[in-house]
Amino acid sequence: EVTSGGSLDIDPETSRSITTGFAFEEDWASGFEFSFNFNYYDIKLKQSIIEPSAQFIINDCYNRDDNTRSPFCDRISASTVERRLVSDVFSGFLNLDQESVRGIDLNANFGYPVTIGDKEIDLSLNLTANHLIERSSTFTNDNGDIDTEDF
Repeated sequence: EVTSGGSLDIDPETSRSITTGFAFEEDWASGFEFSFNFNYYDIKLKQSIIEPSAQFIINDCYNRDDNTRSPFCDRISASTVERRLVSDVFSGFLNLDQESVRGIDLNANFGYPVTIGDKEIDLSLNLTANHLIERSSTFTNDNGDIDTEDF
């Protein structure tokens, strides 16, 4: 049986977020309009609250290569007779993972009024770009190994 739910043993997730940017906008007498925005962001999330799967908990407790006792073993109840079969796994929430993202956003807009016949139409071009500098996740996989994935 797998039991899941809340926990009184978790700490709040914490994050640090740094963002900065600037914007420039100008309208000329000829009707030409221009705007430009630049934004930089750097966000780190620590002590992410996760709910490990029952398979992760069992793997981490019983399949460790380093011959140390996993803290996840406390989340397993086993029968006390003969083969000690697993009877219950508590997969409640806990603090474990970390995530980071860092990048740049650019936006530019160009506009100009165009007259066709007796109608004036606002013609505009909007350019948007994003450069992802870093996106990574540090987590414990189903085998109990700490992995870092860079996207």
